[in-house]
Amino acid sequence: MSDRSSAGKLGRVAPNRVIETTDVDHAEAALSEAYLPLRLRPRAGGHSVGMHLDAARIDRVTVGCLLFGSDIRIMTEEATNYHIDIPLSGHSRSRAGKRDEVFTSPGSAAVFMPGAPADLHWTRDTVELCLMVDPVIVERELANLLGHELKTPVRFAETMDVSTPGGRSWMRTIDLVVRESAREPGVLRYPLIARRLEQILIDGLLVEHRHNYSDELSADRFTPRDRAVRRAVELLEGRPEDSWTTRDLAAEVGLSARSLQSGFCDLTGAPPMTYLRGVRLRRTHGDLVDSNAEHTTVSQVAHLWGFTHLGRFAAAYRHEYGELPSDTLGASAPRSS
Repeated sequence: MSDRSSAGKLGRVAPNRVIETTDVDHAEAALSEAYLPLRLRPRAGGHSVGMHLDAARIDRVTVGCLLFGSDIRIMTEEATNYHIDIPLSGHSRSRAGKRDEVFTSPGSAAVFMPGAPADLHWTRDTVELCLMVDPVIVERELANLLGHELKTPVRFAETMDVSTPGGRSWMRTIDLVVRESAREPGVLRYPLIARRLEQILIDGLLVEHRHNYSDELSADRFTPRDRAVRRAVELLEGRPEDSWTTRDLAAEVGLSARSLQSGFCDLTGAPPMTYLRGVRLRRTHGDLVDSNAEHTTVSQVAHLWGFTHLGRFAAAYRHEYGELPSDTLGASAPRSS
């Protein structure tokens, strides 16, 4: 989704754009189409960039992994979306408009506001996750969290710490989106799952990164029960294979079972054990898609993710994905030549 293209142009979930090129003009055209108009200048004065781009879009969020094989300068036109660049390796320095220059490396991210061009310098073999988010959904989600319309646009701090527990949790969501967008078929083809992941990405950005509404958001929205419920969600996402019960989960986060049930439904729209089943189904589906039927069985994968009753698991799987788990695993079997 180009920064200046209309949202929804390609549908809710667009397929991955995987591009490898050494040509500067080709690289500029690909990045301009995926993100926003820009120019590339290899720092050594050459004409080769060694670019690898793997980008996908969920509605109004674009997530991509970008690599250059040489030191490079990137000069963008004025942005109309939020952009978040997260180094996985290497180092970068950047400046957006008249804001201060920022330096980022693994564990930190640069955040760019709409309304200004950016000037970026990446070291050789820097790998970055590049997110682009439509301001409309950011402001709509923040208004929902606060319970009132925003008086001014959201203004994020220039850098984000993604090494904190909350930052690492947010990064795991990004990783899930990246992995699922590369799978065919993947869970992102289901609109409900795509919308939920998009919402989690936006909520994580709003909660974990500093902006001009952070104090109000922290004071007004997140009561001790809210924080405990969010911790419960993180536990189920991080350890879905454990033998959770509602009572055990409630004790882990310091709530009564009744309070956890109510809070979980308010936050996720489902009771804890229903939410857990959805997490387990997603993880099982992903493993079945990636596994070889000659070396893996459905029961092995199901048990790995905490399913103990194979009949109920198969029924739930078929209801969610429209096929039996054995069909998913069988589709990954190698074909004889």
